[in-house]
Amino acid sequence: VLSNLKTATGGTYHAFNFDKYGFLYLAEAQYRFNRRFDLSTILTRLLYAAVATGNRTEAWCRLAEDQR
Repeated sequence: VLSNLKTATGGTYHAFNFDKYGFLYLAEAQYRFNRRFDLSTILTRLLYAAVATGNRTEAWCRLAEDQR
């Protein structure tokens, strides 16, 4: 599992700074892994999340970086 994760992140993220963003990359991989069998609803869930979330400022988006 770790080897596959390392290969996937190495191909996707060229400047992989695990110390700073590792928890975010792992959270993304966990989200995709947990929903891999329900591919037919991915677009619907994405659209719903985009509409329901509303506008976010850059400062709000960077809050995840400060919570480590």
